[in-house]
Amino acid sequence: MTHTRQSKLRQGFTLIELLVVIAIIAILIGLLLPAVQKVREAAARMKCQNNLKQIGIAMHSYNDANNAFPFGQFGGYANNGNLPVPPAGAAPTKTACFAWTASILPYLEQKNSYDAMLAWIAANPTTPTYSTGGGTPTAGTAFNQNKFNVYMCPTDPNAGVLQGRSVNEGFQGNYVGCNGNTLFWDGSAALPQAAGLTNTGVILANGKIALTNIRDGTSNTLLTSETITWAVGDDRRGRMYNTYQGETFFSTLRVPNSTAADAQYSCGGSLPTYLPCTAVGGGANSINSARSLHTGGVNAGMCDGSVRFVSNNVDPLAWSAAGTREGGETLPLP
Repeated sequence: MTHTRQSKLRQGFTLIELLVVIAIIAILIGLLLPAVQKVREAAARMKCQNNLKQIGIAMHSYNDANNAFPFGQFGGYANNGNLPVPPAGAAPTKTACFAWTASILPYLEQKNSYDAMLAWIAANPTTPTYSTGGGTPTAGTAFNQNKFNVYMCPTDPNAGVLQGRSVNEGFQGNYVGCNGNTLFWDGSAALPQAAGLTNTGVILANGKIALTNIRDGTSNTLLTSETITWAVGDDRRGRMYNTYQGETFFSTLRVPNSTAADAQYSCGGSLPTYLPCTAVGGGANSINSARSLHTGGVNAGMCDGSVRFVSNNVDPLAWSAAGTREGGETLPLP
């Protein structure tokens, strides 16, 4: 008699096999996530660089129409309407407070927003372009609530914040103009115009700089870079309106993303370590460094319209030299 063994078919996995599969999946996910994050960062950096490219083109268009880059800011310490110091012209009104980022809006296909600002200034010649009241923005200052994508870096979670003592202070962006390689002003004069064109960059509170004034070469001189905004408290970095002491400027005195604190009239609350700030009140020794949340550095626009990525580990002397329009340095930015 022949005995046959009938094998039983196994159904399912053993515990060991299941654990092995789970471990393999976990390893694959661990390998995939950094790749996804790198792709996202690369896309964000490219979008940010494209913003700076568009801003550079707008600045050149402004220069073509006005024979110079725009004033860095009107109002506050610039106060261009009160001191007729050449070559500074008058602000639209004594209380017109806005930065270069507003001045070039017509060259960024935002002429309607620019015209709305000027119309409001003309109708309210003694009222600042930000409302001094708290709470909900008034109809008269509704223009300063506009958010402009070209001024917003996708890596900044607070990009486009409406900030200040109240939301009436208006839009804040992520792009700043190069004021030079020094403090914005050192408090030695009541207003920066008193000392003339003392700052070494191309975006100034007290005058306009033409391309012909950039004797170091447009490809060697910084025009724009980045800042990070903050949504807690009265942090003014990146502010387009109520520009007081260089909120849309940066200096190359310190390398990008420096651990040294920026110095502004006031700072935000609960600041993260990547956004240090010291409140200095009325403007003496104010300064901002270029800052971003990109990995390892910042994007920077040059005066020739090109855009490059600059490492946090850049040679400090080369970075400082790139911030001046006619310093005569021989250290090109890598």
